[in-house]
Amino acid sequence: MIITGLANTQLINDICEFYGMHPLTTEDILNTHQRPKIESFDDDIYVVIKVILPMEDEGIYSEQVSIILFKDTIITFLENDDRIFEPLIRMLTASKGRLRKNGNDYLFYAIIDSVVDEYFEIFEIIGERLERIEDSVIISPEPEILEDIYSVRRDLIWLRKSIWPLRDVVAQLSRGGNTI
Repeated sequence: MIITGLANTQLINDICEFYGMHPLTTEDILNTHQRPKIESFDDDIYVVIKVILPMEDEGIYSEQVSIILFKDTIITFLENDDRIFEPLIRMLTASKGRLRKNGNDYLFYAIIDSVVDEYFEIFEIIGERLERIEDSVIISPEPEILEDIYSVRRDLIWLRKSIWPLRDVVAQLSRGGNTI
């Protein structure tokens, strides 16, 4: 189940209550300033990650993705943008591949993997920005280029702060101590 948009807090509270989620999980879903993390409960595993997306003006922004894995169900809560899951949805509806054959834990992995795959697109965009800045410095060094350099630097620092905590989530998942 994919829930897109967090404005209808009553709906989110009702869903969380119906599935018996911990009240702190509900609070974390609605608080979009969470660091990537993983929490295991008796009946579910809760993961918060950030999807990093490009903006029209070469900037970047992030949205929180909350994923709850139950024995027979996965629920994702997205801030606004669900296009990141379009390839997964197409594979689920059109294919009898691994996403259909393997269990919820594999789909859980595939959801996290699709978010991480977006990071590579962002790094590609930043790399292209750096190449354009480098060309500008060589062809026509102007003082405005410093502003571009600082902008890319800020984006890279922000990216590191956003992505770095995901290492702990993935490490904890890979150790296999999280079961429901």
